[in-house]
Amino acid sequence: MSGEGLFEKLYGATTEAIKLLRKPLVKKALKRKLRASLDDASCKVIDATTKIEAERAKFDGMDVNLIVEQRLIIDRCEKVKEMIKAEYKELFAEDLVEDSE
Repeated sequence: MSGEGLFEKLYGATTEAIKLLRKPLVKKALKRKLRASLDDASCKVIDATTKIEAERAKFDGMDVNLIVEQRLIIDRCEKVKEMIKAEYKELFAEDLVEDSE
């Protein structure tokens, strides 16, 4: 799918030569920021999952509230990841794929 995204439309609206020269750098930097945000949300999901597993291992001393809080963090981060992906797609007319590492 190679449509013109919002980034292309907005950036193409200016005619100044300096902006045209900077366009690839700005686009690359913006893509990096969105990828970094996605990675950060993914790391928070991993951290929360680890905390849940550690808390569950305590059995009789398990803090249910901590588990619920971590589940809420996971849910919120998953929603944030979807928002980041949607923003990326709108700006660049391509999908942002998560690293599988």
